[in-house]
Amino acid sequence: MAVVGRQCLLLRLGHDDRCRRSPEYAGEPAHWNGVVTGRDGNPLIQREGDPFPGYFISCTSLTDETKKFTDPTGYVDASKIAYIALPQDVANRGGARLGDFAVVMNLHNGKSSFAIYADIGTLGEGSIALADALGIHSDARRGGQSEGILYLLFPGSGNGQPRTVVDIQSESEKLLPDHRNKIKELSSCLESDDPVSAAMLKKRSDALH
Repeated sequence: MAVVGRQCLLLRLGHDDRCRRSPEYAGEPAHWNGVVTGRDGNPLIQREGDPFPGYFISCTSLTDETKKFTDPTGYVDASKIAYIALPQDVANRGGARLGDFAVVMNLHNGKSSFAIYADIGTLGEGSIALADALGIHSDARRGGQSEGILYLLFPGSGNGQPRTVVDIQSESEKLLPDHRNKIKELSSCLESDDPVSAAMLKKRSDALH
């Protein structure tokens, strides 16, 4: 379910995290998913001095364009940065752009995390760091959560660049008070068909200063 407002995009969906750094989760020849490949179509391997020597270069749609495409640090690190992925059509419908900020809430345990929209992918995908922050088992083979995740995305809030953990936290905190009324409005709209999500939003809104 998606409720689109002029300033907020609310998504009620599941979470299905995927670790794409290890070869066994990156696809197969001619079908490499989420990893950087060379001209021959084969995945490039991180070298000594890179963050994870011997592993593939896991890539994201959000990149630091000042760095070469072969530089692993030019992509958003799923192990450190809480980020979400959205299908292109969903992002377009809500006016979201790569680099925009979001608040993600786990309706099962009440945990929440600020995040950045960093990848174009399947609805419900998120980074390992996001899963950890939400209290979700982040193991690539057995991890994930099938439902009960609420995303509140702020279209146009980012600058189209990867951000640090500190940046994501501070910039997202600035956004919440400005959108308090919109969050309350979305909460009211949800009460009839999704009371759990509505209660979570209301709690978040009431906590704002």
